Amino acid sequence: MPRMKPIVTSKWNPAVRVELEQLFASTVITDARRFERDAARARLNRPKYDALIKPLGSIPWWFVACVHCLEASFSFEKHLHNGDPLSERTVNEPRFRPLTGKPPYTWWESARDALTMPGKQFHLETDWSIARALWLLEGFNGHGYRLYRGIHSPYLWAGTNHYTKGKYIADGKYDENAVSKQAGVAGLLHLLLSPEQLSQGRES
Repeated sequence: MPRMKPIVTSKWNPAVRVELEQLFASTVITDARRFERDAARARLNRPKYDALIKPLGSIPWWFVACVHCLEASFSFEKHLHNGDPLSERTVNEPRFRPLTGKPPYTWWESARDALTMPGKQFHLETDWSIARALWLLEGFNGHGYRLYRGIHSPYLWAGTNHYTKGKYIADGKYDENAVSKQAGVAGLLHLLLSPEQLSQGRES
């Protein structure tokens, strides 16, 4: 059975891999409608994601879809980094992105920066197993939930049996009673990936 609380670490390691594999394998979606709606939007946007990642190594389209969903509600008028408007550089963390060019930015310019900036550099990633992808997605939002709050991140697990409540409602501001209404990426992946991909990811 998965741990009741997440491992307290900011470093990828074998124990975290096992934790995330077990959580993903035991995921039960508790609000199907929110996931079905967002999965449909992700599939509709896939040609744009494919065009974005084609020159960026092995980043999977579904990884971009998950970030786009959680950070920008699938808007192509917002920065992939954090959902700030493309009319200016980002204001929220990470701030002042992209560093080059002049606003307003195109979604493509901003998204490339979000995926390749220092500290992210997903274009250099070689392990795209589900557990590793979940870890990278958690890190995109920050590991604060496991480090400081002792709960599984709603960024991953909202709308599933692995999350009840607790949410950062602003940068650095945590509300233990707030409940995320987003579709966590773990549930999305269950809908976006084929049974074969799900099986391979668990075994990686």
